[in-house]
Amino acid sequence: MENLDQISPITSEHIVENGRIILPSRFRKRLSKWEVKSVVIARGYDGCLCLYLPDDWRAFVERMNRMPKIRSRALARKLFFGATEETLDRQGRLVIPQMLREYAKITKEVVFFILPDRAEIWDKKTWEEYDKEIEFEAIGEELETHSGSSG
Repeated sequence: MENLDQISPITSEHIVENGRIILPSRFRKRLSKWEVKSVVIARGYDGCLCLYLPDDWRAFVERMNRMPKIRSRALARKLFFGATEETLDRQGRLVIPQMLREYAKITKEVVFFILPDRAEIWDKKTWEEYDKEIEFEAIGEELETHSGSSG
């Protein structure tokens, strides 16, 4: 997702009837500017859902196909199960299929994270629990050690 870092990283929205979710307005405007009519919704890590532009989804699948087969097959089964391309309606709403809502435990309120290559949708309570457990400093130090940089 090109230049998504220019959009606010977090915003809360509500699930509306029939599993429809209203995407953040600045995100909708960006999709409209790019003339994007649909997104791919897939399972993400840690209990979230990921939204991809169709081209970004294809690139992700290609990267998965280049991974060692034994490990990538298991990961692909988990991430791709239930993945679907959904069209945005005129009000900027997106239907999240029930199976994916159940996977992410989405009930009413969600949190959006806009990342450079995808957007993540989290159930608000699930995100709050995850955020309490994540060891921010330890992860940062580990990544810096592996990348050779220091903070």
